[in-house]
Amino acid sequence: MKIIVAAAAAALVLGAASAATAADRHSGVYGTLGYQDSEGLAVVQARLGYRFEKYVGLELEGGLGVKDDTVQVSGVNVKLKEENQSAGYVVGFLPVSDKLDLFVRGGYGRAHLKASVPGFSASAGANDWAYGAGGQYLFDGKNGVRVEYTKFSSGDYSNSWSVAYVRQF
Repeated sequence: MKIIVAAAAAALVLGAASAATAADRHSGVYGTLGYQDSEGLAVVQARLGYRFEKYVGLELEGGLGVKDDTVQVSGVNVKLKEENQSAGYVVGFLPVSDKLDLFVRGGYGRAHLKASVPGFSASAGANDWAYGAGGQYLFDGKNGVRVEYTKFSSGDYSNSWSVAYVRQF
């Protein structure tokens, strides 16, 4: 988390001049609300970001688990659920057109998982580095859709796909 705060502070200092003078859709606050699937586990996810200029931004995201998965361990069915998650990312944008951006992102996050069998349950948190790529298309310059892939460095549920509504403010 200290790395995220340090990266955010550095990006604020470096991007302050360009953010103050930019007047187009390539800077400012944006948010998303969407659905993420991680190999059977699902999360409703919200994201808040700030784009300093055309190419650089920061994002914070959080999510709550909405779909669980069942796996077999030594012949016993174990129910898994991602209860919640949070992460922070540095984002690199590539504007392709007035309405379409491609992006890559890298950061650090935390997920809280719960495993249960009849009569017993256990919870654990996992911290991990993450990176991903995707695209977003703005229909009217403010509202659009975003699709992305994110990979966490370790774990069985480390690959995720998401689709989200995007709103630029």
